[in-house]
Amino acid sequence: MDFNAQPQTWRSWLSANGRRFLLFARDQTRNEADAHDVLQDSLVESWKRHGADAPPPDALVFATIRRRSIDLARRTDRRERREVEADWFATDSSETSIDAELEQAVKALSPIYREVVVLKVWCIARGSSSRTPSLMKPGPYRTNLISVS
Repeated sequence: MDFNAQPQTWRSWLSANGRRFLLFARDQTRNEADAHDVLQDSLVESWKRHGADAPPPDALVFATIRRRSIDLARRTDRRERREVEADWFATDSSETSIDAELEQAVKALSPIYREVVVLKVWCIARGSSSRTPSLMKPGPYRTNLISVS
């Protein structure tokens, strides 16, 4: 499928319908960033599924947005449920006040930093010889998020 065969047709179709699709995606998702992600993924999937040189039907795009939004919400709910059920700071016999303070501090972090802290704790708990979690690829983002002690 050649998406560049009729670029003017695609541009005019997207400019005519893009706002409707984005509004629908915002209505179906929990925040605007998710709406943009769902919309982009849905447009690409719809174009591939339609398999023609013409833009896909609006109904296909709306159905794809709805399905992808539901999938995203389910994935997010499952992840949140797993994080709540996992008791990262449980102790064997007695829970001291510092454990409760640490748990509250981690819960107060934004999700991206919470994930970094959890990965760091896993790395330490595993007894890994490296100082960085093995799940993270080395790169410039790692040095901004993790301070290696």
